[in-house]
Amino acid sequence: MPPHQLVLVDTTENSGTSAQLEIQLKNPQLPDTSQLRLSLELGRIYNNEQDDRAPLVLGRAIKLAKSLGKINELSVAIGEMGRYYLTRAENDKATQYFNELLDLGKQNNNLQSLAIAYKGLGVLNFNLGIYEVAIKQMEQALDAYTKLDDIENMAKCNLNLGIFFSVNGKLANIINYYRRAEALFRKAKSDFGIAKAHHSLASAYYNLKDYKSTLHFANLSIGTYTKIGNEVEANGQLGLKALALAHLGQDKEALKIVNQGLTVVDRFQDPLLKSELLASAAEVAQLSHETNLQLSYAVQLGQIATLLDNKRLMANALRFEADALAKQGNYQESYQKLDSERLISDSLNDANFQERLRALETHYQLKQKDSQIEDLEITAKEQESILTFQDNQLLLSRLLIGGMILLIGIAFWFYLQDKKTRKRLEQHEAELLARNEQLNNLNKSKNKLFRIMAHDLRGPIGSLMHLPTIYDNLFLAKDLTSINEMNQVVFKTMKQLHQLMDSLLTWATAESGQITITPERLRVLDLFTAVQNLFAENLVLKNLTLTITLPEQAEIWADNNSVYTVLRNLMSNAIKFSHPGSDIQLVAKRDGDWMQLSVLDTGKGMPADLLEKLFLVGETKKSLGTQGEKGTGLGMLIVKEMVSLNKGQLLVQSEFGKGTDIAFWVPLKNQEEYSTARPSVSTKFGLI
Repeated sequence: MPPHQLVLVDTTENSGTSAQLEIQLKNPQLPDTSQLRLSLELGRIYNNEQDDRAPLVLGRAIKLAKSLGKINELSVAIGEMGRYYLTRAENDKATQYFNELLDLGKQNNNLQSLAIAYKGLGVLNFNLGIYEVAIKQMEQALDAYTKLDDIENMAKCNLNLGIFFSVNGKLANIINYYRRAEALFRKAKSDFGIAKAHHSLASAYYNLKDYKSTLHFANLSIGTYTKIGNEVEANGQLGLKALALAHLGQDKEALKIVNQGLTVVDRFQDPLLKSELLASAAEVAQLSHETNLQLSYAVQLGQIATLLDNKRLMANALRFEADALAKQGNYQESYQKLDSERLISDSLNDANFQERLRALETHYQLKQKDSQIEDLEITAKEQESILTFQDNQLLLSRLLIGGMILLIGIAFWFYLQDKKTRKRLEQHEAELLARNEQLNNLNKSKNKLFRIMAHDLRGPIGSLMHLPTIYDNLFLAKDLTSINEMNQVVFKTMKQLHQLMDSLLTWATAESGQITITPERLRVLDLFTAVQNLFAENLVLKNLTLTITLPEQAEIWADNNSVYTVLRNLMSNAIKFSHPGSDIQLVAKRDGDWMQLSVLDTGKGMPADLLEKLFLVGETKKSLGTQGEKGTGLGMLIVKEMVSLNKGQLLVQSEFGKGTDIAFWVPLKNQEEYSTARPSVSTKFGLI
């Protein structure tokens, strides 16, 4: 994918310099209207130059506009303030200012306020990945600017809509938006905008694999930027031009151009621009089969990415490094680079997902508030109608009856009816709020669990996606030792995936109530022996001793599969968190009409914070074993469900660094024969 300079935030050519405007604003005799105009212009310049003085100047402009009652100037000032925070990815503050501007436009029926607000919110939601909302808001902005006959902003909206629709993969359709933007920029006589439109067309044709058109529009864009003296943007296009040339078979010319760009870009002291050129250079070298150059550019890109702390660039650099190393036959280091790239990509996806989730929650909260306001307005109208009806009824009563007593009686009757109605409405509202809160909590828990599971599944699957390329290279190199090592890695990854899916399916089946429990008389010794045989190899590998203690002829009344599942999960955890050479105990003892089954270890133990959220759905509570063993995080949730299905009780006691004691009670005989409903147990850690 080529570097694509998006027109998501307005950048315009300044009519003056910041120094000149600062001098003029120091004039104490300057009228308020002139101060407002100059403050707006200076704030816009500061914004374009990413100067942190912008909020101070724009804040002064907002106060002046409010005091003077200048709605249009106030709209521009608030919009510029929102743009300032948008460029710094401070999305909450940007949302606050754009929503304030939207309210201003609706209250005053001001098209300019609405246009700026919708455009800003559209860009904000696009950057957050809420594409449908972003497209709708940008279309509303375009409609407002069209009514205002603001040609340049109409062009910018068309350009943005092309970019927005590109995420849907309909690349051919966005050409029309870019063409319209180009025509409007020509009409507005904006060379800067024309260059932007040509840049976007070059990127679109590159994604369509039309490299001749890519080269054509890249040259047009570079020429226009050069004409207006914007060397930074002109050099930013060299990477795209070089990529087009490389695809057209002009490898030497492509390498010459990126090297030229890298030489020139050092003058601008812009590490981000240099990183984009290095990424293009690495891809050009890859297309030209210049493996050593590719590796060199990738290493330089990684160094700048580390300096900027930019994870997207780090992932890009690692991907190019891994490809070059594999071509050089260094498969082990190549795999390590790919694994590091996968970890960085995962963290980026998680961060983006969280940001999108917060933005969606904010968006739908606002929609819910709007809906509530509409409902209140409808209710108010209904109440107004009822009151009007009541007044008519009272008037009719006066005319027909002519008596004060009957009039008071009717009024009192209406009052009681209204009071009862209000009470019913209040009760209904309280019930709806409580039900909504419960559903929100359940939905949040479900979302948390799905995020954790998706993250755990993405890791192993992401690793497996790179295997075909690595195996191809290994087979070509006839490196049987590395193939055997990779087979072991694949087996371990598949085993981890199987364990995760099995645990998730077991928990989901139990949670949905689809597990059928068939209680029967079971020998505890048989259950303990089955668990011992299952983990015999694990015990030997970790040098652990298993001690079984139980009374003679110990029997219980329970479902065989579910009790075995509980013991299997508890035993697996005990082995995972036990230190090599230590002891694990399986203990059974009678407690009235119940049998207490316990799994005890003297291993790692759990800290208090982990113990508190052990049975909370969706909470991250996984911990590595004493030898780095990983788990699914669902084991104790499954244990809780299975014990509950058997009408039993579960008790967890643990102290960090000293070990864990987990016990559960199941009945000795059929439920109808109980003499005690539940075993009586307590602990400082709490009874589950």
